[in-house]
Amino acid sequence: VLWNPVTGRDDYAAGRLSFGQIWQWIEEVRIGGTGLAYVVDRDGMLIAHRETERVLARSDYSSLPIIEDYISGRKASPDRWKEYHDEKGGKAVAFYREVPEAGWAVITQIPAKEVYSPIEEMNRNILLWTALWMTLFVFLAYKFVNRITNPISILKEGAEKISRGNLDIKLHIRTGDEIEELAVNFEKMAQTLKELDSMREDLIRMIIHDLKNPISGIMASMD
Repeated sequence: VLWNPVTGRDDYAAGRLSFGQIWQWIEEVRIGGTGLAYVVDRDGMLIAHRETERVLARSDYSSLPIIEDYISGRKASPDRWKEYHDEKGGKAVAFYREVPEAGWAVITQIPAKEVYSPIEEMNRNILLWTALWMTLFVFLAYKFVNRITNPISILKEGAEKISRGNLDIKLHIRTGDEIEELAVNFEKMAQTLKELDSMREDLIRMIIHDLKNPISGIMASMD
């Protein structure tokens, strides 16, 4: 502590002003919703914190993992963050930045839950949209398959009706493709079979009518 002849007072007052400015800055720092920043010295003793009573109590943070990394000179990998436990035992994502001129380190930390919350929300949204798209895909696939299988089922029922002698069928297939053409040809075939069957019955009736009189005469002569 040196006496300043210009101001007429000791320089330690300026030191107190600097600490006041640091405390004010620490109190104003907001990282995310609940994150914070604080300052420790090389031994892990708390210098500045949002909760001033912790500083006044000379809190020792040297046992915190992030402070141990600072004291030992270990740094987190630049391509991924590292989880620590904060002073309350909760999981937190923390970084430190050294101030070598003062022998301090500024620690910034935010609860891991708050860090991962947007990622988890994004994952939920991805799962939701994936489920929606999969549902839409399954629905469209069902409609597509149904468009093929339904006409085939109608054709099968038509074939069974023809096998039972019911030639008066209407399939009502309107797919606009080869299956519709097949259904039309199927109906034409049934109509042709119906006409042939009608001709057969007419021929049988005609033969019976033409043979009835001669057969009746022969039977009368035989009697």
